[in-house]
Amino acid sequence: MLFAEDVFLYALLVTLRTVQNPTRYRFATTLLLSWLLLAGSTYAFSVRDSIAYRDTTIYNTRIVAHLPISLTLAGGAGFVRYSDNASLMPPSISGGCDTFTRGSGTPLYIAAGVLLPLSNEIQLHPTLACRSLAADHVFGQFAPAVADTGGGSRTVRSIQFDHTISAATKMLSVDLLLRWQPTERVILEGGPTVGLFFDQSFTKTIHRVTPGALLDSVEASGSLPNAQTIVPAVILRAGYEVPLSHTLFAMPNVAALLPLGGTTDYFKFYSIEAGVSFRFQLSSHADTIREAHTERVPVHIEIPEPPHVKPFAVGIEAFADGPNGLREQVARLEVREVKARNAFPLLNYIFFDSSDASIPARYVRYKSPDDAARNFRGSMERRGERTSELYLETLNIIGDRLKRMPQLTIKLVGSTSNIGAEADNAPLGKRRAEAVRDYLVRIWGIEPSRIAVVGRTLPEKPSPSGTPLGQAENRRVEILSSDDRLTDPLYVTNIEHTANPPQLHVVPTWPEADTNVDYHISIRIGGQEIQRFDGNSEQANTQTKDWTITEEALSSGADSLEIRLDANTQTGNAGSARTAIKLEQHRIELNEEQKLDRFSLILFNFDESSLTQKNERILGLVADALKRIKPRRVIIRGYTDEMGDDEHNLKLSTERATAAADRLRSELRKRGAELPAGTIIEGRGSHEQLYDNSFPEGRFLSRTVMVTIER
Repeated sequence: MLFAEDVFLYALLVTLRTVQNPTRYRFATTLLLSWLLLAGSTYAFSVRDSIAYRDTTIYNTRIVAHLPISLTLAGGAGFVRYSDNASLMPPSISGGCDTFTRGSGTPLYIAAGVLLPLSNEIQLHPTLACRSLAADHVFGQFAPAVADTGGGSRTVRSIQFDHTISAATKMLSVDLLLRWQPTERVILEGGPTVGLFFDQSFTKTIHRVTPGALLDSVEASGSLPNAQTIVPAVILRAGYEVPLSHTLFAMPNVAALLPLGGTTDYFKFYSIEAGVSFRFQLSSHADTIREAHTERVPVHIEIPEPPHVKPFAVGIEAFADGPNGLREQVARLEVREVKARNAFPLLNYIFFDSSDASIPARYVRYKSPDDAARNFRGSMERRGERTSELYLETLNIIGDRLKRMPQLTIKLVGSTSNIGAEADNAPLGKRRAEAVRDYLVRIWGIEPSRIAVVGRTLPEKPSPSGTPLGQAENRRVEILSSDDRLTDPLYVTNIEHTANPPQLHVVPTWPEADTNVDYHISIRIGGQEIQRFDGNSEQANTQTKDWTITEEALSSGADSLEIRLDANTQTGNAGSARTAIKLEQHRIELNEEQKLDRFSLILFNFDESSLTQKNERILGLVADALKRIKPRRVIIRGYTDEMGDDEHNLKLSTERATAAADRLRSELRKRGAELPAGTIIEGRGSHEQLYDNSFPEGRFLSRTVMVTIER
């Protein structure tokens, strides 16, 4: 195949030059016929491969994130214990006492410091602290006394005296601690400290115990003899940190202060402290470094040519929006790990099977209270968990929150589809509500008096009853409370991925003469199809396909992404082409940490785009977060479930995103802020599903607007 044209030219030349020589004529003719057979078989049965090279501008973006600095303020009380050495105690203090006991006290402390990050888990924590080490040292003395018993006789008795030394010792210390965070909430600290003692005064009093009238008097006072000025020590601390807001954290903790000396040579001590420290996290910032270079990128085009199909030239290319607003061809994607904090909306519905009042098996249910205590992972904060399955934990999240907030009461409203056996069957709705109540009472110990139960036919705001999907959504129990804390979002922190660029514009091409082309675009990774587009060239605005790169593609670990086009015309022409995009994986590094905050808390009723009062309150919370974080970029995307027409769903999701963006702008203006320039506001329709729509929970949660904050 490679030498066909050369052989043909040579044979033609020989034929023209030897037309008078029969032997050479026959040889040249045979050679020409062989070439024609070879060429014909090649064009009839081969697959042509071609590689085109294009000069493409490649952009690299490096995020150099500076970990945030925090300020700390702590306070609490302690228990200080002294061991007294009688042999070293000066006579002015001991006074010939017979028995000695340990000194003790319950002093206070206060401390302030700054947290300097060394890595994601380790921080340097220099602190200035002031501690009181005041204690009472009590020891006894027995002295003989002669008492007149009458009749000229006398009795010798032993009288007990207690001597109390009240030492008012104070210490100003500089602590140099290392903080280690083995989990998201557990904090361990330790390190050296140097204490400067001051106000080492004492007062010694005597107290007669037995027998006779009580006697109290001051024996001595002043400064402790041989008092130390500077004493080194070691501090060990353990705590559990809980967030109060995005920037303020509280940490109940216990600590041990272990000195390498004493306040004096005869008073040795150690201290156990318990208190609360508060951490205020300052705003972090990141530097974005953008670099560009040109690479020659091969684009592989494969065109099969079966004998019964006429081939025609097609192509497939992927573009992205460049920094100058122009579309540029994409040859590779940067895949970067990010720490994503997702605010997951709590759906206050439990759905039931047709004509059944038992809780479906797909929900997570515990066998006993002990089973729940061992395995339940929390109702406010979680880590390393798939958000797509959290709605199956709704019963236990509600149960845990009711247990933690004993003042809350709820109302369970059970409903039916009002179709077939469930028609006019309000008692079935009530039995469903009773099943939910019984689980909360039995597993989570909720008092039955806190739970009201109601049964009805259709819900107050039903889904369309004319479809099986709508009927499944109406078979539910709604959990209602006047306190919004019951349905507060659940925060889940995971390691996820982002792509640079985040969205591709996939463009198929073919000759302009072919005006009616049916085509299929398949995006594959590791040989598995993760996205498919079907279209026809006569449909308006459908030739370019926009694809937001999914977490499924980015987390696969593959090194390339394949895009394939298969097209055919009504006249029998067919062609295919493919292109590959390189995936460059980047793991989280110390100085390149990037974070995402996602709020998918804005839920809509079926086929509606208007914001409820609760949605407006949630957008106020998002506005507070935006003002604090000062993000690099904000993305506001609307979604729908898979029910209904694709075109209608795209329009509905766009209206939802626009409504949320308008309200968010209004809330930000109230706070003296604006949405960042370049904020993306778009609808994804039913083209991209956030949750499994085969279950009613997934369809309800898909009727949302997601606000993504990149920082």
